[in-house]
Amino acid sequence: MFGLRDSEKLSNVLYRDVNGITKHIGEELFSDFFKTARRLTIVTDSSSGNVGI
Repeated sequence: MFGLRDSEKLSNVLYRDVNGITKHIGEELFSDFFKTARRLTIVTDSSSGNVGI
């Protein structure tokens, strides 16, 4: 997926919930993620400082 290794996939995909809290994919059940996710972000360079957008 997008040139990422399997080990990097989950750690580089973030989302913002309805309360504005940034979380990593997999921190909660998919059903909860599906209900609360509002913005999905794929971070391609973890050294760029974009984590926590």
